[in-house]
Amino acid sequence: MSAPRHLLDTNVLVRFLSGDPPAQAAAARKLFARAAGGEITLDVSPVIVAETYYTLHSFYGVERKVASEKLALLLQQRRQASRGEPGAGGVAALAGGQYRVC
Repeated sequence: MSAPRHLLDTNVLVRFLSGDPPAQAAAARKLFARAAGGEITLDVSPVIVAETYYTLHSFYGVERKVASEKLALLLQQRRQASRGEPGAGGVAALAGGQYRVC
């Protein structure tokens, strides 16, 4: 049986990457940890990625390069996990807050 799929929205990604507000960021990290453990699958559309990039840059003041690098890292880890490739554990590191951008 495959893991249940969940479509992420901009708020979840922004909370996960910004750590703000703390309670919502913690909930987002738990969601990513569940995905890293194979309990659920997280999907994200290109529009959501674009909205997240815009929000990180325009509202949180994250430099464009930094915002794009962190989103690219997150998406790369997601692709590796979906293919069962080595290195997919990076999502777990992200879930631990290692890659907060703000």
